[in-house]
Amino acid sequence: MKKWIVVLILIFVETVCAELTILKTEFNRAPLNIVEEEANKGVAEAQAELAFRYYAGHQVAKNQTASFEWMSKAAGKKHLGALLALFQMYVEGIGIAVDPQKAEDVFISAIIVGTGDARIQPMFDRWVENKKNSGGNVQEFMKKCADSGYGPAYSAVYYPVAMEFYQKGQYEQALPLLVELSRHGDSMGTFYLAQMYAKGEGSLPQDAVEAFALYQQAATNGNGLAQVELAAMYSAGLVVEPDAEMVRFWLNEAAEQGQREAQYKLAELEFAAAVAAEDSIQLPNEVGQRVKKEFEQRMDRAVFWYKAAAEQSHPDALYMLGRLYASGDHVLQDFSKAVHYYQAAVAQGHNEALFYLGLMHHAGIGVEKDVPAAVSFYQQAATQGVTGALYYLGNGYRSGIGVQQN
Repeated sequence: MKKWIVVLILIFVETVCAELTILKTEFNRAPLNIVEEEANKGVAEAQAELAFRYYAGHQVAKNQTASFEWMSKAAGKKHLGALLALFQMYVEGIGIAVDPQKAEDVFISAIIVGTGDARIQPMFDRWVENKKNSGGNVQEFMKKCADSGYGPAYSAVYYPVAMEFYQKGQYEQALPLLVELSRHGDSMGTFYLAQMYAKGEGSLPQDAVEAFALYQQAATNGNGLAQVELAAMYSAGLVVEPDAEMVRFWLNEAAEQGQREAQYKLAELEFAAAVAAEDSIQLPNEVGQRVKKEFEQRMDRAVFWYKAAAEQSHPDALYMLGRLYASGDHVLQDFSKAVHYYQAAVAQGHNEALFYLGLMHHAGIGVEKDVPAAVSFYQQAATQGVTGALYYLGNGYRSGIGVQQN
């Protein structure tokens, strides 16, 4: 136990606390006598200032013990800067013996006082990392921070537990954890709480209004899954009026974050808009040129997002790229690529791609002609109810091509 504590302290001192960070206080420019007078009156800001002056030897002789004493007084009044400085003092042994347990206790107090302060997160992250590297009890520390209301720690400790309950369908156990996760600003917790309201899971009534509010909360905090759901609600006019611009906005937000479903749906929107514009390309003069430019821009965006979704193995995006490369629509026609994308879509369970892969093998386009293989693909697609495959398979049995005539 003592060994890992020593290692932890040494690592933390080297990486985080080379020296005490001097903070600027309200008394930064005040004369020493004013600082001392206010500090003796119990003004926390003045006490912190005096502590920093004793540490730095500014207007007073350097005195780490005095620095520690004054910092302790300021920290006792919940002064966040003093709490963080006191944490470092316990870690480094400035004015007091090294004491990792007291350091953690002080850090917990700092978390309670200043959860949203930007200084907390990097210190928390490095302390956790150093605990991991030194074999310390990370989970115990994380739980202390979580139970003290620190959002990132609460998420790290309780989100996996909530998900285990949720995925097992144990909604009553998941619900209070998701509520707390949402309260602590965890966007995934908020998303799954919204899912519970949307589906009426557990004891919750199905409530689209509450689901929308929670999706919006999570989406505003950057949750891509919630952004996709919000786009779907705007598209369907569920709870809100249908709004194509909001659909596009939220899909774009989610797509930029790498949500493959959003990338595919955004590609579909662009493709549909391009097809709609294509009919007007033949209009005369400037109008036709403007429409042509719009068509090309939309097709560029459609191909871009199809490819983005395909890179994440989205079956419909893979299938659409196969269709585009086979037809040469706004991409350089490439039958080999078409076959590649159809095969990839089939690997993801896409039934229409089975049929088109059959066509490519049947005609020997982009792949060596192989009628038996084509028939096999038709049969697989037909089993899934693909109309084109049923038609071609029927023709095959009628003519005896690739199968015994029947």
